[in-house]
Amino acid sequence: MLLIVLVLAASGLIMASSAAFLGLGELESAYDFENGESSLSIAEGCMEEALESVRENASYGLGLGTIVLAVSDGSCTINIIDRGGGQRTVETEGIFKEYHRRIEAQVTLLENSIVVDSWQEW
Repeated sequence: MLLIVLVLAASGLIMASSAAFLGLGELESAYDFENGESSLSIAEGCMEEALESVRENASYGLGLGTIVLAVSDGSCTINIIDRGGGQRTVETEGIFKEYHRRIEAQVTLLENSIVVDSWQEW
């Protein structure tokens, strides 16, 4: 009888500790997801800034190398590459804590607007 009680108690302890470890893993996943989304939001905001700046001034960022912008909770980088014929590659990276997200857009410059030909996030 005592053996059965000990086996049941040990089983209960194992299940409780497993549930606790699973809960911690879920918390860590949620933390990673939230911080990844924050870095993506920063990258998107920088992309909007870069595209608006290129629309206003077609030579914006050309020959400057990496442009670094500070935002309230992190930072971002912008790189603009002239592919000729009104074509640009605009790359941004949002940085929040130790999380980095990147966006690359291929764009075509028109008279007073920009056409986004492709958009890739990673």
